[in-house]
Amino acid sequence: MLTTRTQVRNDPEFRSTDASEEYELGSKGEVNGAAVAGGIAGMLLAGPVFGAVAAAGAAYMAASKEGDAGDWARKSGSAMNDLGKSLVKVEKENKLLDKTSRSLVHGAKWVEKKLSSNKSQADAKRETEANLIA
Repeated sequence: MLTTRTQVRNDPEFRSTDASEEYELGSKGEVNGAAVAGGIAGMLLAGPVFGAVAAAGAAYMAASKEGDAGDWARKSGSAMNDLGKSLVKVEKENKLLDKTSRSLVHGAKWVEKKLSSNKSQADAKRETEANLIA
């Protein structure tokens, strides 16, 4: 008869999550910020697929890993979280998205006007050429 031996794992991802045991490494802001930082870095280095993988890996490290790698992920996540909060504050104060969208609409209307006037000038030129030939 074959017997198996179970080995107890002490890795953070295998620890008990009972209410009696307090175990939490990364806060929600740190984990989310680490995912954003990892995703941006991965996407810039190797494209969107690697960016998604890097985001998941950074969030996992921030949420569950002890040691230097986990600390680094949590610190970068905290920095990204603070940056995000600052950007939201600046947006609320200055309404940058509204101003930008209005400017884009204004620019698109200007381009449309220029293209339609160029089209009518080209039509008039063709009509003049047709009258000269006839």
